Amino acid sequence: MKKLLLLAVGICLLLLPNLSFAEAPIAPKKIGVLELENKTQFPLTGESAADAIMVHLLQAKSCDVIEREYLNQTFIQNGLQPKGVIDPAIISSVGNQLGLDYILMGNIVSAKTKTTPARWQQVKMGQMRVPQLVPGYSNSYADFEVMLVDVKTSKIVWNGNYTGSSGTADVRDALKDGGRQTVRRIYNFIPLQGSITKIDGNKIHINLGKENGIGPKDTFTLAKQNNAIDSKKPTKLKVLEVSELSCIAILKDTNRVIETGDIVIKSL
Repeated sequence: MKKLLLLAVGICLLLLPNLSFAEAPIAPKKIGVLELENKTQFPLTGESAADAIMVHLLQAKSCDVIEREYLNQTFIQNGLQPKGVIDPAIISSVGNQLGLDYILMGNIVSAKTKTTPARWQQVKMGQMRVPQLVPGYSNSYADFEVMLVDVKTSKIVWNGNYTGSSGTADVRDALKDGGRQTVRRIYNFIPLQGSITKIDGNKIHINLGKENGIGPKDTFTLAKQNNAIDSKKPTKLKVLEVSELSCIAILKDTNRVIETGDIVIKSL
């Protein structure tokens, strides 16, 4: 009887690497976005910029975004104006009250539109040159100055200056592009992370699915032990199948050693 029991235990141990562990996805970071200070001649630019950033954060589904109305109320209750650049130590005090990991703040430094009118130009056709009308076009630009504050350390962990642009004369479209750029630039701080729950040959089971916004052809990058991506030799996994709570991806580099429990980060 004892031998049979030991044999059963041995078989279970051999099967352990192939079991699918029902690990919960890694808890997302919590972030608040303050209205950016509007230093332009265009009205509501700072508010529109913050809205654009929040839209792209929500689309990424990688973090919990606090409602700005609630964020604003808390700042006002603490005697603070909820926009622009604020002392990181003060921001952290409010952020801790709300249980946040990060707060984003900054300015819209400038914004402009540019219109190039239609014009005639000579175009060669065979042996002749004939006039051709070149359509006019418009562009808009918005310059962002943004900082990300780590609430727990009261430090600015990232800052960036960049320009949102669009092929229209509407500055709001440039702000939308700037919002998209903002999320891509801070994504390493708020990534959508999951873990490998099962390895079946080159098929990798991950505990993120449709509920997390995962779809076929999405890609993941294998993180190192400190959850950072190895920029020199990133290991990529491509999603093949998706269910509500999990997905199956293919490991592109079969020479890379991976293990159950390894962290993966969704690529934007």
